[in-house]
Amino acid sequence: MADMLAARGRDSSMRVKVGLLAMVFLSASVAGAEASSVIVGTVRDAETKQPIPEVVITATSPSLQGEQTVVTDDQGQYWIQDLPPGTYTVRFERALFRPYARSDVPLKAGRTLRLEVLLVGDTDAEDDFGCVPPPVDVSSSTTGQDSVFYGKLDRVLGRSSDALGAVRAAEDFAPLVPDVMDVAGGLSINGASVFENDYQLDSLSVRDAVLGLHALSLSNELLVFTNVVTGGYLPQYAHATGGILNAVTPSGTNDLNGSVFAFWTPGLLEGRRESTGLAIQDALKHQGDFGATLSGPLLEDKLWFFAGVTPAMSRLERTPQTGSPDTSRTFDDARSLQALGKLTYLISQDHNVSLALITAPSVLEEGSVDSTLGALHYFGTFADKKVLVEVSAGWLSRRVTPREGEVSAADQYQVNANATWMAKWVAMHVMKAGVSSEWLVHERPGAKAPSQVFGGYVQDSAMFLNRFTLNVGARYDVQRLEEAGHGHVTTARLSPRVGLVIDPWANSQTKVFAQYGRFQGLIPLGLVDATEDVTLDPDLQPLASHELIAGFEHEVVANVALGATYTHRRLEDGLALVPRADESGVVLANPGSGLAADSPRAARNHDAVTVELHRIALSGWQGQISYTWSRLTGNYVSPFTEWTALEPERRLPLDRPHVVRAYASRELRFDRHRRWHADVGASYLGASGLLLEDAGKRTPWMQSLDVYLDLRYAPLESQEVTFRLDVFNVLNSQEPAQVAEHGTGLAPVRYQAPRQVRLGVRYDF
Repeated sequence: MADMLAARGRDSSMRVKVGLLAMVFLSASVAGAEASSVIVGTVRDAETKQPIPEVVITATSPSLQGEQTVVTDDQGQYWIQDLPPGTYTVRFERALFRPYARSDVPLKAGRTLRLEVLLVGDTDAEDDFGCVPPPVDVSSSTTGQDSVFYGKLDRVLGRSSDALGAVRAAEDFAPLVPDVMDVAGGLSINGASVFENDYQLDSLSVRDAVLGLHALSLSNELLVFTNVVTGGYLPQYAHATGGILNAVTPSGTNDLNGSVFAFWTPGLLEGRRESTGLAIQDALKHQGDFGATLSGPLLEDKLWFFAGVTPAMSRLERTPQTGSPDTSRTFDDARSLQALGKLTYLISQDHNVSLALITAPSVLEEGSVDSTLGALHYFGTFADKKVLVEVSAGWLSRRVTPREGEVSAADQYQVNANATWMAKWVAMHVMKAGVSSEWLVHERPGAKAPSQVFGGYVQDSAMFLNRFTLNVGARYDVQRLEEAGHGHVTTARLSPRVGLVIDPWANSQTKVFAQYGRFQGLIPLGLVDATEDVTLDPDLQPLASHELIAGFEHEVVANVALGATYTHRRLEDGLALVPRADESGVVLANPGSGLAADSPRAARNHDAVTVELHRIALSGWQGQISYTWSRLTGNYVSPFTEWTALEPERRLPLDRPHVVRAYASRELRFDRHRRWHADVGASYLGASGLLLEDAGKRTPWMQSLDVYLDLRYAPLESQEVTFRLDVFNVLNSQEPAQVAEHGTGLAPVRYQAPRQVRLGVRYDF
């Protein structure tokens, strides 16, 4: 695959230097903003349909410390903000009406959820009332999925293709999300390369400044929420022409909670591995992780803590095949440790601060990587909770030590501030504004590449008549790059975004939506100092693309929604190291403009249509099935792919015309006391094969069927023991997962991971 040429360090001095770093990074990488969310709606009389004022509404959730209480206004409208993502119970109470509680209300990060309510008079004992269930998000045109709402299915099914696959990370469930493909080195979202995504952890960027990959992918045991945003994201999201991966770490509560867990994948139960054409045959010896978490109060109602640690390890046996000059058998070992400590202090009912420290050292055959993140976070509400202010500051350090080659270090200092406020001016407005700054530096022997990034945004989600939601805003980003001995280069760009969502019948069961957006990334420092003879184009711009999304979604039966989405992405500016005509070096430029004006313009066009049917997690079961048709064409693959200026526009290597995704899970109860119960589930992913030549020949259809079984026993109400069985790639499908140049054509260099069985046990209290 062309994207990996830079990471394999072949054929040029630039790629040798970038490759040593990329090889270790891609082996160690396998991961969001803790954006506050809002619940809004109207409470009406079930008989007269008139709004009811002075209804007391209380929201509670395991992810919320304490509770949030508001009262409806004269029009029966309410809004509850300053809510972390999670699953909520919302209770409605008023004199002369029967109280009502709606449970299992899913709230996504940074979203506004509309929840309409009908209350019945207290004398109507035989009547019923309730809320419209929320399988359709009628306030947003953003595409993607959240793992917190899909239970343990997404937290277990799916496995990383990375060398550190023993770490059960947030990305494992991502390939089940439409428009996301698991490829060598990471995730490709809407046709973009693995170097074009952005990664957020508790409102801080954990995107590696050197290559643009994920610098701190945590185990699911250290997270409470993850989501993948594939398109239609509002101006609060930045620095991505692919997708956004968000994650939120846990906080302590007044209850003492904890867990002890262990998961193990024995090599003896692995299926046969395909070896056709490969010089070395790999075989898994073992893979697993274990650890513990603990959270609770240090000072009740005032100071809480969370702590967790999870080591992981894996070993591969590597055997040369017949004809190889080296016949010695070797072992490829990988070991890692992740530890998180977090303190949360409640200054008052409206203000709190948190301090977190995360460390994640890892050792592989290629070398070692040490990552550390220190973070300070402030939440505050003002003006009777109508204004929310968030301020985050952090330091991310990453040290890469290859066994052979140069040691490098990347440091990232960042601070950002965001404000959210609500108002009623003709419509109900949820407005946000924010500023951010980052100081980046990449150091290696004899070279230092500093950079500064500044940005700001404003956005507004306005709801008119409970039928129309207008999402509009823009962000402005500046990146300053230092060029050794030649001053600096500054890039700046405005990125407008606008979306419209229509709820035709104002019942939260149907939406028609469209959104246009312009996105831009950051210039990776691994390109700035790739060689000693890199010249920066004074008119240099980062990667940028345009996106148009349109679709609809409708609740066809209770809690089941059918939807269709069309996505068009067009590359506006590519980014590449363009060789000089006199062969005196390379220019970091945008092909087709500036110092590379004599080169063809970079082009990449992605068109996709997805049809999806899903049932929300309710009454013990959930499910989803989707089909995606797509087409990816152009002459540009990634910033780290060699730019030859000779490639015609064609189907690109990441083109997969047909993809089918499906999953389902079911909870089973065995006794009336509910001490014994089980979860069973399965997922299926099938995709068109990889391109082998321009004529359109492909490898065979690639597919994988995964299943799992959870058996749980609760000896006490607050304790639970879980036994886990996961079987990946049940059919042991062994089709090519990566191709590369071989002779005069392309040939497989990596196959699907074979069937594997993972056993797990955990104790929660």
